[in-house]
Amino acid sequence: MEVVYLGNSDEYSDVVMPETFDPRHLGFHRQVCQEAGELESVAHGVHPDLPDSVSAVLLRFRSASWLLDVDLDDDTVQVSEPASADPELVFSDASSTGLWAPALGRPVLWAWILENQQGHTDGLQLSFALDGGAEWRVQLIAAASQWRLSGWGPPESEASGEYDQGSQRHSA
Repeated sequence: MEVVYLGNSDEYSDVVMPETFDPRHLGFHRQVCQEAGELESVAHGVHPDLPDSVSAVLLRFRSASWLLDVDLDDDTVQVSEPASADPELVFSDASSTGLWAPALGRPVLWAWILENQQGHTDGLQLSFALDGGAEWRVQLIAAASQWRLSGWGPPESEASGEYDQGSQRHSA
């Protein structure tokens, strides 16, 4: 999986994006790192046809909100305004889950766009600032019309261990 790296450092401001890159994602990543502020809440959207799967993720930051969707035709990442959510999706608060709780109230330090070996943008990774310089990372991978979500942080931080939404496992 090829990783295209974007962050909130001027050192990386001249990153050259591949030709297949969707500029909607570039805008999202720059804004989420530089302008969005702290993460305030997260909701997971479930489609009635896939009741055990997360089909969309709604991220609400202090200054912006985004809907992260999976394109049903090719399992690629879609970033849009929350108002564009599929009306069939049922959203529920996921802010206090093991995946998102360590990130609440924290800004995004770094954002990555993940591209698979076939050239499809099929994932995102966000790194949230924790106390003491540590980071909590959340990875969203689009697969089979749903999100595979995982998170991890250093054992010495208040957000220790790993979380894997696919297996509903949290270990410390």
